[in-house]
Amino acid sequence: LGSLRGSLENSTMVPKAEGHAMSTNTTVVNGSSSLDGMSAAALGALTSSSSKGKVMTLYHQTSPSIAALILKGGFKAGSGGWCGGGIYFATTRHDTDSKAIGPHSHTGFIIVATVDVGKVLQMTSTCDRSMTGKNLSGQGYDSISFNPGDGDEYSIYSADRVLSAKDYSR
Repeated sequence: LGSLRGSLENSTMVPKAEGHAMSTNTTVVNGSSSLDGMSAAALGALTSSSSKGKVMTLYHQTSPSIAALILKGGFKAGSGGWCGGGIYFATTRHDTDSKAIGPHSHTGFIIVATVDVGKVLQMTSTCDRSMTGKNLSGQGYDSISFNPGDGDEYSIYSADRVLSAKDYSR
């Protein structure tokens, strides 16, 4: 399968919605738009432990066209990657450059997201390619953190864990 490091786009393919225009400054919060104009610094201030679990500001790189689909319709878990078919995030904007390198990855647009990572399972650098959300949940965890050698990554398996997402440049 070649290197799937970060396999970000494999984890976020969203069917193209025909005839729907979208602004890149839209923020999706549980399927509805809000928090438009919130800066990355302000989103960073939201990193905390909450009643939902551990909430973090994380970054995802993709192509501009796929980013528009994500910002309109939300993230979708993929079928493969270091930790199986999840939705992958980096902890810094710069780390997305070395992570969006898998065969299904795309580049050129960074999404900053507020993610409820909940209870995190720390994995080794090679993670577990057979991992699923059901498997992880059965172990009592909500997400995975691992470092394949180029910085920490988080993988979630449900788009509901993404509390908000917006264009990093805005």
